[in-house]
Amino acid sequence: MSRLPSRLFRKNRVAKAVDEVILSAYKKDLRYNFIKKDVPLLATKKKPAAFKEISKVLYVNDITPPVSKQGHDAKTVLGATGEALTELLFVEKPDLDSNNRGFDLKIDASLVEVKSTVEDKVSLSNVQYEKSDYLIIHIFHKYNDSYLSSYLVPMRILREIKGDKNGRVSVNIYKEKWVEKFKITPIRIIQYFKIRKRYITGKTRTLVHVANQDVLDKKIIHASVHVQAIFEMYSSFNAWKWELNFVYYEYFYHQTLDWVYTYDYFNTNR
Repeated sequence: MSRLPSRLFRKNRVAKAVDEVILSAYKKDLRYNFIKKDVPLLATKKKPAAFKEISKVLYVNDITPPVSKQGHDAKTVLGATGEALTELLFVEKPDLDSNNRGFDLKIDASLVEVKSTVEDKVSLSNVQYEKSDYLIIHIFHKYNDSYLSSYLVPMRILREIKGDKNGRVSVNIYKEKWVEKFKITPIRIIQYFKIRKRYITGKTRTLVHVANQDVLDKKIIHASVHVQAIFEMYSSFNAWKWELNFVYYEYFYHQTLDWVYTYDYFNTNR
């Protein structure tokens, strides 16, 4: 089980007058639907937006959002909690609207779809599959509501793995062996998007991967790179994180490289 960066949550959250009102309502009744009705500022919001605000307040006060206690609203609360967790990782808040068509959050122009689950599978609509740039999956405990782990899946790679799809696209977290490769901690998610921004803004001179591009570029063949290349570890320049290999190939070359995936590499189900 991974730990959430509670101190960072409190640092990133801009305190609002409504926070104490939400906490007071929570102490009376932990059901989100009750809290929404009891807090005037939330009463006018749609459920996903209101529930996300409640989860943020709980997280910054070291309270685990009680997803399993929400009855018919549990699924909505789970989704809102995953979005709240993701937004709290960043100082400059991503797009705060909920239920955008095809994505949940916008982080430095990246369209991010956030899926939260207590089961072994998540699914994306066709528009989410085609439109978003990243899929973040958060796993929570089914009974005690605790946060367990996260995955960050670049959608260009997911579309290469899954191929063209007309309907919903499912990702089975434990049966599809490739998924485990994309496991990541919340702190590494933050670091990834910071490094990504440096590539996009051209501030790459001091990046260790750029300094060692002669090694990394050996994996590029005819303007293509195999997915397995991002999981190569390089002790010679202390490169142990898959996401930093990915961001090099993806953004140092301005998304001009094609990703190649062979299904026998991870011995996975499609």
